Amino acid sequence: MIISKQFTELRKRSPLLFGYGIFLIATAIALLLPLSIDDRTILGINPWIKPIKFCISTAIYIWAFAWISFDLPHRFNKWSKRLNTIVGISLIIEIPIILIQSARGVRSHFNFETNFDALLFGIMGLFILINTICLLILLILFLFKNDRINTIYLIGIRLGLIIMMIGNWVGQVMINQGQHAVGVRDGGEGIPFLNWSTEGGDLRIAHFLGLHALQIMPLSAHYINQLDINHNTKKLCIYGIAMIYTAFIILLYRQALSGSPLF
Repeated sequence: MIISKQFTELRKRSPLLFGYGIFLIATAIALLLPLSIDDRTILGINPWIKPIKFCISTAIYIWAFAWISFDLPHRFNKWSKRLNTIVGISLIIEIPIILIQSARGVRSHFNFETNFDALLFGIMGLFILINTICLLILLILFLFKNDRINTIYLIGIRLGLIIMMIGNWVGQVMINQGQHAVGVRDGGEGIPFLNWSTEGGDLRIAHFLGLHALQIMPLSAHYINQLDINHNTKKLCIYGIAMIYTAFIILLYRQALSGSPLF
């Protein structure tokens, strides 16, 4: 019942991103069929695992973006709608490219083997940049006074967006070095489904945690608000969680750079 109410509210906040998220989840489910019958591999894993992961993670991200952007101050309502539209378009471009490359049996990311592959990766990079700019604009707008939501939740949103920028920066590091692995080549043994390397360092772990701060920090703020403690203690709690979360990301980043696997 609670989940149903949340989805109803999400649909009211952004029909566009709500609908796109449902489409992505449905796509991930549909991809279970080719996953079960395709015996090809890309860098040692089934070609359909990556698009399934991206469909699920993208759905979670755009739902979080839709929910949070709705809580901007009322004077920024038009900005909220514009940002939702731009983010939706930018990610609509990325998913089909990943699907095309998986169907072709080649990598979608860090693939410069042909001009066509490089073009597709470049297009994805462009729209990821646009998406990052949208996040930065959202953060700036949330720095203004906001009477629409309580202070603790506002702090949680701000911190989530800041930490997510760190995750985006780790993504840029991967792009600069042309792969996500450190000390070994991309591919090889990895943990199930996520395929994080068990042979060398893997920057995707810190990148993953950074990106999902957009959900973790506002949710943490929401639950902290339910605690029977004074306001200053609540502020200490949300800042403490942000510091621990950020420190964990930095630790994982440094571990990856050293060439050491998570497990």
